[in-house]
Amino acid sequence: MDYQEIIYDKNNKVATITFNRPERLNALTDSMRVEILDAVKDASADDDMRVLIFKGAGRGFCAGADLTPRKVLPKAQVNLRRIVISLVTVSRKLSRG
Repeated sequence: MDYQEIIYDKNNKVATITFNRPERLNALTDSMRVEILDAVKDASADDDMRVLIFKGAGRGFCAGADLTPRKVLPKAQVNLRRIVISLVTVSRKLSRG
């Protein structure tokens, strides 16, 4: 996947997801949620990964949801519950590693 709103990097058993919308204090958009879910799934599937770090570009980690008018993606793609479940799965996998 080509990421537009996050930076995803894997290096030395560490996966890093950087929220990359510093001009909006990294406020979450629907497309950003899809990108995060994809990156989390990739990190989870990689047996070499032991750590997953989330950080924000610029001066803020994340201001919450971006409430400005936007193109709405299908609900199935932006389901926050899926993101949380993926994070829990990765966390459990990494803690066993």
